[in-house]
Amino acid sequence: MTSTDFSNRRWWVGLCGIGVASFLACVLVDFLYFDSSSLISGDEARFLGSAAGLLAHGQFRVGADVAWEMPGTAIFFAAVTAPGLAAPVAAIRIANALLVAGQAVLLGLLAARLFRDRLAGLAAALLGGFYPYLVFTQGMALSETPFDFLLVAGLLAVCHWRDDGARIGGRMAVAVAILTAATYVKGTLTILAPLLVAAGAVGRRPWRDVARILAVASLLFAAMMSPWWARNAILLDTFVPFTTSSTMNFYMGNSPNNPGVATYGPDLPDDWAIDHGVALEAIPGELDRYDAFRDRAVAFIRADPAAFVRRALVKFAVFWNIFPNAPAFQGPLYRWAGAATFGPVLMLALVCAGWWRRRWADLLGFYIVIVYVTALYTLTIPSIRYRLPLDPLLIVLASFPLSVLIRQAMRFADRATPLRSP
Repeated sequence: MTSTDFSNRRWWVGLCGIGVASFLACVLVDFLYFDSSSLISGDEARFLGSAAGLLAHGQFRVGADVAWEMPGTAIFFAAVTAPGLAAPVAAIRIANALLVAGQAVLLGLLAARLFRDRLAGLAAALLGGFYPYLVFTQGMALSETPFDFLLVAGLLAVCHWRDDGARIGGRMAVAVAILTAATYVKGTLTILAPLLVAAGAVGRRPWRDVARILAVASLLFAAMMSPWWARNAILLDTFVPFTTSSTMNFYMGNSPNNPGVATYGPDLPDDWAIDHGVALEAIPGELDRYDAFRDRAVAFIRADPAAFVRRALVKFAVFWNIFPNAPAFQGPLYRWAGAATFGPVLMLALVCAGWWRRRWADLLGFYIVIVYVTALYTLTIPSIRYRLPLDPLLIVLASFPLSVLIRQAMRFADRATPLRSP
């Protein structure tokens, strides 16, 4: 079954069948598990409010702030709710279910192309299409589902461009565009779009060409981000490349009254209210608030650098925990579901990294995203939800050793002597 031929009809039927089954599973979760009249996360209300304001006034805002977060999620939610065919939350859940199903197909294509193995592709699609964290999160009006879809699509575009010779041209521009769209949805990606494209050329082109590709990709990225930059410069009279909320997360992870590095909301300790956090949140100007959170966090880190390192180690463990961290999800079912899904995926992904150590360049883009996102949330606030964009990448890596195990099991079954009746 190992092949680079993607014209196999049975393989495509299987891949698309997984996508359809994934969509149906997501819809069942949406309508049987989630309450149609209530939201789980406070962030959902914020995204829905921004989308409603965009439809009503044609302007993107988060309350009074103009650049508190990236606009892509609000634009997506406004687009799917605008026809009015269903209640806003129901429409978003159906759209998210389609994204998870489509992402499963993309994961299959990415794994099959990366490892030249159609069985690995089917394994990646199956894991991605029914992965509990992905299926659960799509039922909420959050940025993670559209961001994950675009990140996987962007990495697939880079892989396809790499296999085509990694030349500067239209296919490279498409890869940059998809990754830039992911940046518009979630600022986590920041400047990675051109870096990931350039990483795709490593091992395929001379280093001089890689540098040239990075320069051109950076110019394309800047051109595509320029509408957001120009808007922010006009409204805020300064250059804001991504968001003005990033330093608040930086402060929440480096606050004297949050030594346990709780993530957000009700998980924060009671003495957060007497800390400067609430007072800083009340500062009216978003740029002044941005500066205040940054300055307080930096001052706290400078006062005790060793404690900063200790907190970073705790946050690293929280970020990569195989069990859910939130108090509301500490029941046996949630803990076993987390350990039984993420645990094996993480282990198999590590096996793949060791197996492919001599071909590290093929996986360089994956490693860049994983290391960067881990470092980002080790510096700020850790959460399994914030780790979610890495899970599809880990699923792709896990699919290769999983396909090897499947083949070994099939060979063992073929060699087994059947029992004869007396």
